[in-house]
Amino acid sequence: MSFITIIAPTGAVITIRNAVKTAVVSNRTINTANPVYQFAAGATDLTGYTVESNYNIAVFSSNLCGAEATTGGCDHNYEQIYPTYTARKPLCL
Repeated sequence: MSFITIIAPTGAVITIRNAVKTAVVSNRTINTANPVYQFAAGATDLTGYTVESNYNIAVFSSNLCGAEATTGGCDHNYEQIYPTYTARKPLCL
């Protein structure tokens, strides 16, 4: 199962679009009580999904279980996604 986790300031309005640019979450306002929003995509590949906001936000992509079936373990993998405007720009990590 794939997830998008968004951490945003109060008042941020977010929209999540799939690879064909259809809004799957539209104009969701983040409130003070819960600054974290999680979108569960199920078995859907998140390639091409975009997240838009009126504020700077942190976006993480993750999956429920990243271990091989033979190991018996289950690790959750999270990776922060860089803004699209940083594509092809040198970054210091």
